[in-house]
Amino acid sequence: MTLGTAYLDTVRYLEGEGKIIASFKSLDCDGKETEAEFGFLPELRLPHNHDFKQFLASVSPQGLIFRETEKGICANSKSFSGLELLHSLLSVSFNAFVPLPEPERQFLLSRDWGYFDKFEIREGRQGGPAVEKKGFAEDSVNSPCFPENIKQKDAFLSNLLLLQCKKIPAGQETGMAFLENAAFANFSLMPSGKTPKQAKDSCKSGFHDLIELDFSRAILEKIAESNLGADSINCGCCRPESLHSGNVLPNSAVEVEFLENGYYFDSCIPLFARQFHEQNPGKSARLARKKEFCLEGMPVGPFYCGKKAVVPLADALRLEGGGAARIVAEKELRWHCRKKPSFVAAGISGLLSLESALKERMAALEKKDIAEKGLNAFNPVFSSPEKTSLEEFLQACSCLLESVFSCLGTGSFSGQKDFSENVQAFSSGLLSGYNEMLEERNSEPIYLISGRAFVKHMEIFTDLAVVSKDTGMSLPSVF
Repeated sequence: MTLGTAYLDTVRYLEGEGKIIASFKSLDCDGKETEAEFGFLPELRLPHNHDFKQFLASVSPQGLIFRETEKGICANSKSFSGLELLHSLLSVSFNAFVPLPEPERQFLLSRDWGYFDKFEIREGRQGGPAVEKKGFAEDSVNSPCFPENIKQKDAFLSNLLLLQCKKIPAGQETGMAFLENAAFANFSLMPSGKTPKQAKDSCKSGFHDLIELDFSRAILEKIAESNLGADSINCGCCRPESLHSGNVLPNSAVEVEFLENGYYFDSCIPLFARQFHEQNPGKSARLARKKEFCLEGMPVGPFYCGKKAVVPLADALRLEGGGAARIVAEKELRWHCRKKPSFVAAGISGLLSLESALKERMAALEKKDIAEKGLNAFNPVFSSPEKTSLEEFLQACSCLLESVFSCLGTGSFSGQKDFSENVQAFSSGLLSGYNEMLEERNSEPIYLISGRAFVKHMEIFTDLAVVSKDTGMSLPSVF
């Protein structure tokens, strides 16, 4: 027998008892609450690794149950504090950050539930209620009984992060919470270690009237498409046969022979340019050239005809395309896995797919509104609750994507050399691709200043839109 519909309001774990209590609030205005009890053991997850297995066999903290699954190694316990102790031991012993979401988040991940999801409540066979998820409770956020202090955007973020509204972190921590969920679901480790020192941004004085572009969406799409992540780079199952294999990464090292004298080039990967400058003679010449030509990054060189050097594949392809050098040998291939998605790529792909679905729904709703309301469809006064909700959901999704992108460019993620180098190569390739197409249209280029992209006039967006449509690359937004 159906007792009604409700949305998931709270979840709490009973420490030491192996139980979860989930509270559901009625979508009717009677405010009725229904509680359901579930047996649940929180766990700590690790990827398959011989060293981890030996460590767990030697430590064996009391009250923990270890098991091996197809995806990885699990340690279960009724006591979450016991898992936290094991987490600390692993972190110290392996200098690794093992994701360990609190039991409530783990429970929601295991059931594919989220706060504010809509459920059908029925009578259970053993006295307690039975619940069945029906989707996100969109009608609840427009209901008079919905808490007035909770914004629709926050409700959607709560649903995505599996955190109660009052526990949603701010800034980059929002993205880190999302990535932690993705890493836990994927049996992956989070990056750890110190953040490398970054060169200070150069002053933008004299360019105060420029318009800054945001290419983060396109770069995130490239990360997802290339399955980039520490847990997917140089896997043992997808080693490429040659430089021309589809999963070769742009920071692969190749040897080139230069065909010109006194040649310098700007690298697609600033990390490589900085390393080359520190480890090779000619520092004063490079610094003088950088100052003379007001270069954004450190130039790489000088090279002379017949001289050979090892450079990133992304740079080698540009040099060969311009006739300045030719590729003569592979030195160190780097590649991404084609079978198992990295937790970063999987998380980003899920968010982008969700955003795309929301945009499709918004487009269909706007088409319907125009047919029914005419020009009033664009008047906020006549906006439907459904459209208002979709706008809030899209804004929440966009904010979360921005936070994830911010996480990937700073903190421990930026300390992962392979990851950072490839993100830089993706960004450089994206800007070069846009500028080549803009040049064909006799349009002004995109300027790179302190690692950020700028244009002089808003009128360029007409050409940017055409290039975006022709190439399939995401149209940048304005900061």
